[in-house]
Amino acid sequence: MPDSWTLPVAVDLSTTAVSSAATFYARLLGWSVDGSGDAVVATVDGVTVATVRPTRTFHSGWSTVFGTADAAATRAGIVAAGGRVYGTDPAGMLRAADPAGATFAVATGRTPPPPGPGRPSWFEYMTTAPAAADDFYRAALGLSPVRPDGAPDDGFVLFTADGRPVAGRLTLPPELAATIPAGWMVYFGCADVDDSVTVAADLGAAVVVPPRDTPTGRLSTLVDPTGAVFTLLRPAG
Repeated sequence: MPDSWTLPVAVDLSTTAVSSAATFYARLLGWSVDGSGDAVVATVDGVTVATVRPTRTFHSGWSTVFGTADAAATRAGIVAAGGRVYGTDPAGMLRAADPAGATFAVATGRTPPPPGPGRPSWFEYMTTAPAAADDFYRAALGLSPVRPDGAPDDGFVLFTADGRPVAGRLTLPPELAATIPAGWMVYFGCADVDDSVTVAADLGAAVVVPPRDTPTGRLSTLVDPTGAVFTLLRPAG
């Protein structure tokens, strides 16, 4: 893989309640969790799928972690494209934000886990300013926005690296923009979205988008009990 490419390799939850958040996702997604209030590492079948750590703010949220072979070059690209770099966290990941304020992280020496139940299975950037998002992620991370075959407009594009889709970008319609924050959304794989939504609701989650079929697969968007937004997905096919 050329050094200039980046692609999503992991997800990271910054939360106001590490222990209860880890317990929620363990029950919902079948995670095994290990750690304390400083950081919890979640695994599925021995594969690391997420990290849960305390937030420095009062807001809980998921971040997408991008893998890079050259952190210094990626950092320079983020700044040159108009993004902001906050620094390196204790785990060695570079924390950054795009010009719209949506946060993400960059790490070296990481490869994405294979998708599957309980694991991050898709990544999508939600925005009300699609052109600006496409320009930034092309310039900063080398992701090329490509309209899927048959798409009527640029409301949804695929972010590609080396010609293959690694993430998506969705223009939020007004009815969703009021409830889904702009930024990176993580999609967790599950075998049965409808059953998982019932479990999530019983555990205290709120349903933002009820289960529905899309070209990507059957999905539902929820807010966990600490306020972090995520999506459950059973991929199409």
